[in-house]
Amino acid sequence: MRIENRPHRYTEDSVITSQRQGTAGRGEYLYYIAEAAKRRGIPLDFLYEAVYCWGKECLGREWDRVPEPEELTDLFTETANKVWENEITVSGDEIRVRMHHCPFLTAWMSLTDDPACWKELCAIAMEADRALFDIPGYTYELRETVFDGCESCLMAARKKQVNDNV
Repeated sequence: MRIENRPHRYTEDSVITSQRQGTAGRGEYLYYIAEAAKRRGIPLDFLYEAVYCWGKECLGREWDRVPEPEELTDLFTETANKVWENEITVSGDEIRVRMHHCPFLTAWMSLTDDPACWKELCAIAMEADRALFDIPGYTYELRETVFDGCESCLMAARKKQVNDNV
């Protein structure tokens, strides 16, 4: 599996480069924790839960009502959008975030050449995004990933319609 994961924009920006390195460091922690757990025969379920809780606590926010999709763009800072090379679009009742670069994957690719490991760590890391979009009145979906042969990853949150199943 050949995956292209290098930054294309903001490569000369020292602040963004520093943020990417810090984010890659968090990816390295996740890799080493997962590897230690595997060596001890510990299932990785706890990592999914831990990353989700971190995302809810550190990234999420409380809503006193069901927000409009346009309001969700505020969940992504300008710096984060540059680090991940996010492309954010809002259409109707949906917000889509396309990530063109992943500092986590950069770290994992430097630590192992096992695509199955990258994919598993990505699923764990994406729990933070799932928590970010765990908003009453919304559904979350990871629609495209580089592991499925796509050029980038795409996540979406859609406002539930009155007739949607709960």
